[in-house]
Amino acid sequence: MKSLAYFPETDTLHITLSSTPASGGAENAGAEGEHQDMILSYNERDKWVSITIENASKGVDLNDILSGYGTIIRGKTEVIYSISELADKLDMTPRALRQIIQSMRASGIEVGEQQGGTYPLILSEQDKKKIVQWRDEHPKGRILSLRP
Repeated sequence: MKSLAYFPETDTLHITLSSTPASGGAENAGAEGEHQDMILSYNERDKWVSITIENASKGVDLNDILSGYGTIIRGKTEVIYSISELADKLDMTPRALRQIIQSMRASGIEVGEQQGGTYPLILSEQDKKKIVQWRDEHPKGRILSLRP
């Protein structure tokens, strides 16, 4: 299912290129990941399945999307964040936040909401609290054991 969706609450544009799930991972666009607002997701065969553009109104002409050529998804009335917005609020990189979320999920903690494997992750205030608590309980850096 190929689609185009704009999430006004997070200013995120999501372009689905394939019905194949993004099981291979995701990365920021650019040779060195310098395009932090553009996330390319791919499948296990390294084929691109979606493109997510955060802060879309800054880099995309949304007139066509808002005039009916795309799907406008109306969200909840609560405060929600994109990965880059929440990363900025928590003074970390989007990549670091994605790694924390991945660790939390691996530990069985549900965080974020996603309509499908190729859609952007939407984070709530409750998710923000969980992430802050996780960071408090799991400080960055490594603790080295001192052996006599």
